Amino acid sequence: MTRATLLLATSLTASLVGCAGWHAENADAEVADILAAGRAQEAELRSIQHPRPAEIAAVDSRFLGPETQRLTLAEALAIAVKNNRGYRSQKETLYQEGLALTQTRFDFGPRLSSTLSYIWSDDEFGVGVQSASAGGTVSQILPTGGTASLSGSLSASYPEGRTDQSFGTSVSLDLDQPLLRGAGRAVSHERLTQAERTLVYALRTFELFRQDFSIDLAQSYYDLVSQQQTLNNQVRTYDEAVYDRKKAEALRQVDRNSDEQVFRARRREVVTQNGLINARARYKRALDEFKIQLGLPSASNLDVSSLEPLYETVDFDPVSAVEAALRNRLDVATSRQQMEDAERRAFLAENGLLPQLDLSVNGSFSGSDQRLQKAWADEWGFSGGLSLQLPLQLKRERNLYRNSLIRRDRARRTYDLFRDRVGLEVRDQLRQLDSVEEQIVIQEAQIIQERRAVTVTEIRYEAGLLDNRDLLEARQGLIDAQNSLIRLKVDHFIRRLRLLRSLGLLEIDTQGRWK
Repeated sequence: MTRATLLLATSLTASLVGCAGWHAENADAEVADILAAGRAQEAELRSIQHPRPAEIAAVDSRFLGPETQRLTLAEALAIAVKNNRGYRSQKETLYQEGLALTQTRFDFGPRLSSTLSYIWSDDEFGVGVQSASAGGTVSQILPTGGTASLSGSLSASYPEGRTDQSFGTSVSLDLDQPLLRGAGRAVSHERLTQAERTLVYALRTFELFRQDFSIDLAQSYYDLVSQQQTLNNQVRTYDEAVYDRKKAEALRQVDRNSDEQVFRARRREVVTQNGLINARARYKRALDEFKIQLGLPSASNLDVSSLEPLYETVDFDPVSAVEAALRNRLDVATSRQQMEDAERRAFLAENGLLPQLDLSVNGSFSGSDQRLQKAWADEWGFSGGLSLQLPLQLKRERNLYRNSLIRRDRARRTYDLFRDRVGLEVRDQLRQLDSVEEQIVIQEAQIIQERRAVTVTEIRYEAGLLDNRDLLEARQGLIDAQNSLIRLKVDHFIRRLRLLRSLGLLEIDTQGRWK
């Protein structure tokens, strides 16, 4: 009874070894190792030398206090990477893919199992018997497609009131090996192969998401900068309108101005004031939306810096740019490997048309005695055989094979189409960047002309040769040109980032900044 109780206590203790917290930490550590290995492998395969955008200033980790804080783009990116809800969901999705791979790898690794049992039996006219047993098995899927398992057991029986207890031991090795259908690592380990590739695809998808996330945030940031400068121009326009209205009223008092001009000045002040009110409301709404995009409450006291985006012209040969994109882009690599997946599945479906010929081998050792020292497994046994299942009806397998061929051809067409679209996308982006750069040159020249026009108009207005309508139109033309220029520079900056992303040359660090 003492030995059986000890066995039962051991079994209960083993089942309570781990707690939920330990299992969660163990899973996190395993997935972290898998993701780190996947990222390192991708980085090794994509060791590319390429031009990069100018570096952004290092992140200043100041806490958002009660006073309004002006964020740089680098600070905004760091905050968004940490707090944005969508970004965190994408990280969790990637983690779940890594977690799924751990389970698949476990299924293809050594599988351990053990049993402990205790049985007590008795009846009115018989002899009560206590028996205990312990056994363990380890099994492994082989690279050849077969399965090998090794098992061992130890049992003991104690009749009550008698001393003729008995012990038994056994060890057995089993091998099941397919020779035709199902033979080979490509067939048996397909689920593991696909799980590992799926994780690689998930890593690439997450990296592309990070690139798009940083670009979208940069666009939102510089849209705010553009609106901020537009608002400043609107404030300046309103101040000028107030000054012009006061000046028109003063000139009217000395009969150097007409009532019509005074009316125009007053109307201009009202119009610009309404425009200023609307511009402030639009800017505050956009700023609140940007705070939510950062993952912060809309009541946070922050604003954006007024620095304009860096303007750098782009000069790439279209042919070499397309070649770089086809070589570097992650989604192109994924599309190519998905085509390879389809070709591999066609091979597996073809293997399913073969006959089922299996080899089974068993070897065992066993022993029993009333004394444990004499019960070691020393009696051997062996068996082996072949099993052949002839495929008389293969309708299902035939259809699966034909469907796999269709999917393979479709995957090839999809890959070719994707490559063509990548080339079209890169060439179109280069053309659009060229157009924006030409517009920037035109707009800069236009601003020079508008400034000259304002200067000349002010001189002629002071001389009484023009009325205030001409002066107001000249000033508005200058403001419109300045607003257009900042919008063009923002557009060019974002398009340049998207071009680098399309070329596979945009690298994002852990803080969301491009290198």
